[in-house]
Amino acid sequence: MQKHIVRLLTVVIIVVGTVGCDQGTKIVARKTLPLYEKVSVVGDYFILIHAENRGAFLSLGENFAPGLRTVLFGALPLLIVVGIAGYLLVRRPASPAQAVALSLVLGGGIGNLIDRLARGGYVTDFMNAGIGNHRIGIFNFADLFLMAGIALFLLLSIRESRQKQAPSDPTAGS
Repeated sequence: MQKHIVRLLTVVIIVVGTVGCDQGTKIVARKTLPLYEKVSVVGDYFILIHAENRGAFLSLGENFAPGLRTVLFGALPLLIVVGIAGYLLVRRPASPAQAVALSLVLGGGIGNLIDRLARGGYVTDFMNAGIGNHRIGIFNFADLFLMAGIALFLLLSIRESRQKQAPSDPTAGS
């Protein structure tokens, strides 16, 4: 029972922390960065630029019809967030690391959903990295948390899969 409480507290702390970081930085970006004006942080490698994005990560789907955007970027992520939250609360991931990974995804998803609901379908983005004309697009902390959580979950899954496939060594432990 104590393990379950520790894992639940860990999930709550990560989710609240990621949502707080995401929403706090977006508030600062909206208040201090003029829309679409570049502010160099590390030369041209890392810049801040306030953008209101109605698409997904890196503006994917920004030009979709409004109804399709609502389904793809509002309803579907809401279902995924609810599903992940339910899984974390009811099923419990196999490892604490998986719980951390899914908590990062959950927090990032909630952060962007808050924007979509409160800002008429738009998400505030404000960070951009790249070299010269080779840029990765404008993003926010919710996007970073989502990508980090997905990457961690995939790495854990690959490692688990390899461990299951590894032949057992009959001489091990002799």
